[in-house]
Amino acid sequence: MRGENEGLALFIIKRTNLSRTHVFRVLADLKAGGYITMARGKLVSIDRALPEEY
Repeated sequence: MRGENEGLALFIIKRTNLSRTHVFRVLADLKAGGYITMARGKLVSIDRALPEEY
C-alpha cells in the first residue's frame, strides 16, 4: 500500500501547510508529555487523550 512506510512527520507535512520544524516540535512535545509513543518515526500508540490546546 502506498505510504505505509512513510513516517508520521512526513505524512503530516505532505498533507498540511505546516513547516517541518513545527511538525517535529509538536510531535516531540506530545512524546515528552506522554501523549504518544513513536518508534522509528512511526506512531505506535496514542497513550492518553490529546490536549485541546497547545
